[in-house]
Amino acid sequence: QKPASEIRLSLVGSEMCIRDSYWEDQFKVWQRYTAMYHQPSAVRTAQQRASKQNRRYKITDEKGNLLDLIYP
Repeated sequence: QKPASEIRLSLVGSEMCIRDSYWEDQFKVWQRYTAMYHQPSAVRTAQQRASKQNRRYKITDEKGNLLDLIYP
């Protein structure tokens, strides 16, 4: 079994990049919500919040490129 430090070093690529999550306010301005390293977790959190708060959320990469747009 590999130590945790070796496993972390092997996890490179899109899964380990920072994912920023934003929500759209009533004035159509994107407000930053959070940053996560795991894209599936970022998407799941944004989907849950979008449905609960009836707001659009977007997920971007560390360069600001749009990865997903989530509607309520």
